[in-house]
Amino acid sequence: MQKGEHLASDGRVFYKVRHVPETNSYFPTPFEVELWRIPINEQMLALRRTLDVRFGVGLQLIRANTNAQWMLVIERGDPKSQLDPDPTATNLENVDWEPDPILEQRLIITPNYTSHQCGVRIKRDIDLVSKQDTLTCDTMLYGIWSGANAKVPPNANFVLRACLVNFDIENRAETDARGWLAYALIGTEELEKDGTIKIRPPQAIII
Repeated sequence: MQKGEHLASDGRVFYKVRHVPETNSYFPTPFEVELWRIPINEQMLALRRTLDVRFGVGLQLIRANTNAQWMLVIERGDPKSQLDPDPTATNLENVDWEPDPILEQRLIITPNYTSHQCGVRIKRDIDLVSKQDTLTCDTMLYGIWSGANAKVPPNANFVLRACLVNFDIENRAETDARGWLAYALIGTEELEKDGTIKIRPPQAIII
């Protein structure tokens, strides 16, 4: 245990939990899942290029006596370089993850299999008014794209990751919650021009 970390117990075992700031909620860290992580640099995301990430998540409970939920988040991080003791060569100290996700969606999990599609697009271009190098950001949920420029990275050197966090179950009379939790990284459903739906595999491309 590190200073400031928390433990909880279900009456059988102790496990680490993460406190959500400004709330009274704690969630088990053993149930946190990183689906993918993508490091980007300014050479990859050159001017007039766009990072396009699209994926889906399939979820299901098996032989469970309660429903459950996860929060799906897409987070942005800054790959820090250690500067001390000066001088240092280029290195990787850690990735500082922003506390405010680019995208956040609640996913309720039941015995019925469900799929959820989402994505993010980050474009690098020249602003026609200011003539400055700028980034713009859009997010996608269930095929609908929305602007998210308030969450855009400050420059073209960043890391993205998608995670399932804040796992929780229903508050029921049964104190001995049981069941299997299944998840999978899947593709996205996209509507073709002829009206058919095509399943595309998860993608992370720069175009």
